[in-house]
Amino acid sequence: MLKTMLADTPLVKNLDNPDYMPLLLNEKADLEELFASMDPIFLNSEIELQSGADRIPPGFRKIIKLPALPEYFVKLAADANACRAA
Repeated sequence: MLKTMLADTPLVKNLDNPDYMPLLLNEKADLEELFASMDPIFLNSEIELQSGADRIPPGFRKIIKLPALPEYFVKLAADANACRAA
C-alpha cells in the first residue's frame, strides 16, 4: 500500500490543480461523468499497463526498500507536529 501511495501521490495532488482538471476531464462535467463514459475494455488494458514495477519511479525504488522507512515517516510526522505546536 505504501508503494502505491508514494507512486500515486503526484496524480492525486493534480486533482487540486485547476489547470489540470479540464485536461483530465476532456469536456466532461466531473470525474463521475468521465469514468461513466469510459469503455470497460479500455479500463482493463490501462490497469494492465499500469500494474507492476514500471509505475514506481526509479528513485522511489531505493527509498521503498529502506528497512527503516516506516519509522522515518513516523519521525517525520512527529517532527512536523512538534513544529506546529511550537
